[in-house]
Amino acid sequence: MHGFDAEESAVSLCEERFAKNSRLTLNHQSFTQFQYPQADLINASRSLFFCNQTVLPLVWEKIVSALPKGGIFCGDFLGENDDWVVTQKPVAYITKNTLADMLSNFEVVECLENKKQGHTINGQPKYWHTYTIIAFKQ
Repeated sequence: MHGFDAEESAVSLCEERFAKNSRLTLNHQSFTQFQYPQADLINASRSLFFCNQTVLPLVWEKIVSALPKGGIFCGDFLGENDDWVVTQKPVAYITKNTLADMLSNFEVVECLENKKQGHTINGQPKYWHTYTIIAFKQ
C-alpha cells in the first residue's frame, strides 16, 4: 500500500500510527510529485479536493495510467457549488460534464452527487457539493 501527503505532519502521523505495517510506504510529496505505482485499487477519498485546479487533469492522467484494465478507482471530487470553490484556494472542482469526460474509459458502479449543508472536520459549517465515484477501468 502506498500513501502520500504534501503535509509533513500528516506523513509523520501516519508513520507513527502504522509503524508496525511493513507493507505501507509513505511519501512526503504532492499530487504532481508522486510517482503513482501500478495498482489494482486507487482510493482518493476526500483528497483530490486539495489538488490545485490547474494540475487536476495531470493528476487524473497519472491515476488512470496507474490502473490496469479492470482496476478500481474510488474517490471524491468537489462540485462547482461547494463552499470551498469560492472561499478556499487552491482547490480542485469539476462539473458533471467534466466528470463524464473523465470517466469515459470507466464502467461506473456508483456515482453519487451529494449536496448538503454540513461541517468540516474542524466543525466549521460548510455547504458540501461532492461526487463520490466507484468505477472500473475498461
